[in-house]
Amino acid sequence: MATLRETLTIVKQMGDLFAGEVDAAGYSKYAFEPDNSPSDFAFLSTDAEMAREELIAAAERVLLLARGPQGSLGEYRQTGLVMGTVHSLIEMGIPELIPLGQAIHFEKLARGAKMAVELLRRLVSLASASGFLRRDGDYVRHSAMSACLVQDVYTADATRFMLGVDMRANAYVAASVVRDPTGQTPESAPFALSLQASGPKPTTYWDFLEQNPIECRRFRQIMEKLSAAPTRSVAAVPMAFDWTQVNTVVDVGGSGGHAALAITEQYKHLQITVQDLDEVLKQRPLLTSNDGSRISFMAHDFHLPQPIVADAYLLRFVLHDWPDRVCQDIIRNLLPALRPGARVMVMELTLPEPGTLPGWLEKIMYINDIAMFALCSGQERSVRQLRSLIETCEPRLEFEAATTPPESHSTLLSWIMR
Repeated sequence: MATLRETLTIVKQMGDLFAGEVDAAGYSKYAFEPDNSPSDFAFLSTDAEMAREELIAAAERVLLLARGPQGSLGEYRQTGLVMGTVHSLIEMGIPELIPLGQAIHFEKLARGAKMAVELLRRLVSLASASGFLRRDGDYVRHSAMSACLVQDVYTADATRFMLGVDMRANAYVAASVVRDPTGQTPESAPFALSLQASGPKPTTYWDFLEQNPIECRRFRQIMEKLSAAPTRSVAAVPMAFDWTQVNTVVDVGGSGGHAALAITEQYKHLQITVQDLDEVLKQRPLLTSNDGSRISFMAHDFHLPQPIVADAYLLRFVLHDWPDRVCQDIIRNLLPALRPGARVMVMELTLPEPGTLPGWLEKIMYINDIAMFALCSGQERSVRQLRSLIETCEPRLEFEAATTPPESHSTLLSWIMR
């Protein structure tokens, strides 16, 4: 691993490259204030985005080295407290009570939130020291971070979902591992244990979403947003396979049909059936394309046998939601419809072999993996793991190829039924 001085050199090099493009985009006075901060960095070039990620990784390593072993362990406690503090302020509606571009007195803010002014002052003080809100004596105003929650509905919903739903699993990871050391039981997933701790509740993450329409809507919005991210974009799907080899496709668990639309826009001969649960299809946005006529929708639960015969069956970001046993059941449910020559296609974020990617990117992959475990006993898998999962499930499925399109972290694996 890099030494402290080597890491400081990386910070300087990557920081200069990143700051240069931030300056050029008109943010030369970028200081995390609402009037001089970009909400995101979509304007960066590929090189500058890479520099930004390397800068973050190096800065985190500097903090690790500066804190030392004991201090770094203590930081875990502090991180949890900061997250809980920010969550409490959001739940009390504090960001919405602060006018953009203005400061508000603590006593007026406390009256609006119906909470004790001294407790509010304490919470805001920690949040302000962590970049969320700004405290100026007896007044509070927005930082760039807190302003995002008022300016952008998606960011507000996604943050509430992250802190109110996803985060609750964190405290139960250890208990889940002790209860089920295999990590393969959805009812013992950390999130499921968090529900059980407060009395009779839904037993899994998916049950929770089904019974909580607001959180389910937020979840769907986050998934749609992720589908537009460069590393997971549906634009990678048409590039991952030569779709002229098939005429009919079933997009299993295809939600709103975004992947199907991306494929049919480039391959005009295809007919695609998008399958998902009835309640999911009812919430889907209307497709806005002439190619929508070649896309049909069908209510179907992939835990049941597949009723449609087609040339190919696409499962995109489906298997990572489930433990191995359930994944194999999902694949076996395709077998009644599979004819010789039919393809099974699985597209997932694939875990790299250790040391084959930049450290910061490996860390993101591993965070995604443990997040899937914490929520639903799912997991991200390597190409090797996915092959073993599918091929031990049905020996007649012969592996064809694994393709990762440029600038994507998603790999499409395909098998042919023999």
